[in-house]
Parts: sequence; structure tokens; C-alpha cells
Amino acid sequence: MRRRSQRGGIIGKLLVGLLIGLTACLLAAFYIAQNVHISTQQTSEGDSLRVETPAGSVHVRENGFSPESVGIPVYPGAVRMGKGAPAFEFESDEGRGFSYVVAQYETPDSVAEVRDFYRKTSPHWIFSNEEDRATRAEYSAHGYKRVIVLHRENGRTYIVLASTGEAAAN
Repeated sequence: MRRRSQRGGIIGKLLVGLLIGLTACLLAAFYIAQNVHISTQQTSEGDSLRVETPAGSVHVRENGFSPESVGIPVYPGAVRMGKGAPAFEFESDEGRGFSYVVAQYETPDSVAEVRDFYRKTSPHWIFSNEEDRATRAEYSAHGYKRVIVLHRENGRTYIVLASTGEAAAN
């Protein structure tokens, strides 16, 4: 009796597996092409990108963050640096999501003057600072966190204002 070779069976199974994998990849690519929509928009405040997916949407704005809109006052006389970091928001189809926004300012005033301003205008915030380190203040409420970071460099005080949390809060 002759034994049948097993090689033909293994090669056939590998080819079928490869064909199934390739088909799955093509179906996934077709699904994404049909169900993911990308749009861009140019405004006076900068560029905006929106990606709509079956799971939710992502919105990135070049300069869409106003610290006052989330209860963070801007230090009087501070000048905004550049366009700031992009505002990033994600919202699922169920209406849940999160956002992350940042803005940076500078002033010739000392860190102590700026810190005193924020302590007076933001009494519920928690302030911390260590020797030779930046001053930091945080406040968390209603599903989002607000942060202020102050540091001195080259004779200027830099103020970083950020908010992260539920998309509806920002």
C-alpha cells in the first residue's frame, strides 16, 4: 500500500486560508470606504477636520479653544502664543465622548503675580509648586478636569491652560 502525500493538503489549506483573509480585508476596506466620511473646513479661526465613522465622530479644530468657555480666566495682559494646540473631540453614537483642548499664553509678569491672580479668581482650585518646578493648579468637576501650569523662562512667564473630559463640558 502506498501512503498519500500530505503536502498537497497543507498547501491547499494555506491557500484557502489566504483567500479567506484577503476577502475579509477587501470587505473591511469596502465597508470603511462606504461608511467613513472625512470633511475639512477653513475658517477665520483655522482649519477644522471632522471624521464620521459608524462608531462616532472625531473633530479636530486648529484653534477652537477659548479658556473662558470652560471657566478658566485668562491672565490680564497675557498674549496668546501661536494658534495653540488643536482642540480634539470624540463623540460616540450613544452621545458619550471626551475632549482635550489647550492654549498657551505668555506675560512679562512674574510667576508669583500670575499665581496670585489665579488664586484670587479660582479659589476652589488646588495649587501645587515645588522648588525649581512649574506651578500647577487643577480643578475637577462635572466630568472634566481643568489645569493651569505656570513656568518662568527667559524673563517671561508661560501660562498653559487646558481642559479634558466629557465632550459636552468643553
